[in-house]
This record gives sequence, structure tokens and C-alpha cells, in this order.
Amino acid sequence: KLEQQVQRADRLSLIGEMAAGMAHEIRNPLMAIKGFAQLQEESTTAQEQKEYNAIIVREVDRMNQLIEQLLYFSRPTLEQVTLVDVNHVLNNTLMLVEMQAKHFHTTFEVNMEPDLPTVNANEEQLEQVFLNILINAIQAMDNAGTVGISSHYDFSQHQIRIAIIDSGFGIAPENISKLFDPFFTTKATGTGLGLSVAQHIMEIWGGKITVESELGKGSTFSLIFPVAGGEADADRQSE
Repeated sequence: KLEQQVQRADRLSLIGEMAAGMAHEIRNPLMAIKGFAQLQEESTTAQEQKEYNAIIVREVDRMNQLIEQLLYFSRPTLEQVTLVDVNHVLNNTLMLVEMQAKHFHTTFEVNMEPDLPTVNANEEQLEQVFLNILINAIQAMDNAGTVGISSHYDFSQHQIRIAIIDSGFGIAPENISKLFDPFFTTKATGTGLGLSVAQHIMEIWGGKITVESELGKGSTFSLIFPVAGGEADADRQSE
């Protein structure tokens, strides 16, 4: 009974944190929308109205993205789970971030182990998980650097491990434990929900994300998946 009370208190605390963060994140775009809507009541040129409308749409999109991320916490993602080839999804995601990588002068070093067993996941959501961590890795470097990406099947643990390694600034030790807290971010812009949502999704699939980092040297994000069907199926798939 005491354990249940502690778990309930933890959930209530998380809901409180998320509500406070949500209020803060939504207030700023709402103020911008209100301000630019009021400006349009004044004497403005057609060009100014076009610019104001673009800002309003951008701020609405920002709030919509925030709400979409929050919905991941409540969606029954288990109903959308299929057998997924993580290498295939990772390759697709790398193509999506290719332009951003070029913009930041980032190069990828890719080493994927072939013929990995499949995992239970949702392909679209897994792409979002990879996308979030890869973009974080790219942005962690000062306009140049290398991101290492590898996949490996650990036979002894019956797990697949994806490692994403950047050569960036690293993460302060006191911040590592907060990385997956909703609305925690060290960026000037951003909701601080990306990693929290990613960890939540991974846990639904029975996996997890771990982080190792050293200031001035970079960070390693590891995504660990149990193979689909357990040990016997994994051995059969790898034959």
C-alpha cells in the first residue's frame, strides 16, 4: 500500500511539473499571436500583414507540436507495434537529417551490424525517437564534428543496442539525471519534451535509453531494445 502511495505521489508530481511547463511553453506563443493579431488592427501594409500572418502560423505550429508531443504520453502505442528492422528505420532517419547535418558541417560515421533480429516497435515513432537524438547530437557540436552511429546484437543479453556518439561539448554531470524530465532543456529554444517522449516510448516497447557523457569530449546515447520473441526467435532470425 505504501508503494502504491509513493507511485501515486510520483505521478501527481510529474503531472504538476508537466502542467507548469505546459503553461509556460504555451503562454509565450499565445502572447506573440495576440500581439501580432492586434498589430493588424492598426494601419499596416500588405507586406507587414503577410509577415505578421507568417509569425502567427509559426507560433500556432509550435503549440501544435507541443501538444502532439504530449499526446505521446497517453496514446496506446502498444496497439501500433509491429516487427521492425531497426537498421532500416535508422537508415531512413539518417536521410531525413542529411541536410541539417550538412548545414552544421557534421559528418556521420555509420557501422551497422547486418541481419539484426527484429524488435517490437512502431516504425513511425521509432523514426521520431532516432530523429530527436540525432538532431540533439548534431546541435551538440559547434558547427562541425562527427556523429558515430552503430548497431549491434548482444547475444548474451538478447538485446539490440543502437549507439549515437557525438564529439560535442558534453553534458554537465548534474544535468544527466534531468535529461529525460519533461520540459528540462539547456537549449535557448526547444520544449524539453523530445527526450522525455523518446524515453517514454522506448519503455512502452520494453527498451530504454542510457546516456554517458564527458564535458569537452562528447556524449553517447544508447538505445537498448529486447529482441522480438525472446531468445529462441532471435537465434532463429540470426541464422
